[in-house]
Amino acid sequence: MEEFLLKNRKVILAGLTCLIASVLVFVSIIGGGYDYLTQRAEAQTTTSTDITVTAIVEAWLSFEVSTTTLDITPPLVTADGTFNVGSTIDIGLSLGTNAENGWDIDIRGLRDGLYSTTTDHTIDSVSGTGALVDTGVEGYGANATSTMTGATIGALYNSYGTDTVGEIITTDRQLATKATPNLAELVANMQVKAAAANDTPPAFDYSDTITLTATANL
Repeated sequence: MEEFLLKNRKVILAGLTCLIASVLVFVSIIGGGYDYLTQRAEAQTTTSTDITVTAIVEAWLSFEVSTTTLDITPPLVTADGTFNVGSTIDIGLSLGTNAENGWDIDIRGLRDGLYSTTTDHTIDSVSGTGALVDTGVEGYGANATSTMTGATIGALYNSYGTDTVGEIITTDRQLATKATPNLAELVANMQVKAAAANDTPPAFDYSDTITLTATANL
């Protein structure tokens, strides 16, 4: 009898051991499944939001002239009766813009020539273009040269380095132009020139006010 009980006890203990192992395995499987489902549930709760970012680029134009007061030298007529074609030094024109179609520079004068209040006489501007001479014929005008690739000088003024000039009158005329934008830098040099006649009244106050207008072509 005791031997029978001993054998049955071993069987019962072995069964309990298997049951406990099965329970542990089941718990382990359930635990792993719970973690997976939780992570999947968390992933399904994410969302996204779009952010719109804006910026502004304003149109700009910069224009500077190297000097605003200049003398025409030498004297158009000297004390010994010598006639000269007088000229200013180079007037540097610096311009920059982001305008898609570039820029224009126009030129005009306050009067249609160099005027003396002392004598009430005007040394008239050339008409269109004209060659100034030192032989006693009045004339007044300007010419220019481009210093930037792509910038061109207006037909009336494209005689830099000579005494041929374009008119400076009270109506705007195109001095220079460019069809594309550029950073602010020197784009052209200009000179103003004049000559007197043998009957031009002597005076020290022949003058004109020249207006240069830069326009951005948007």
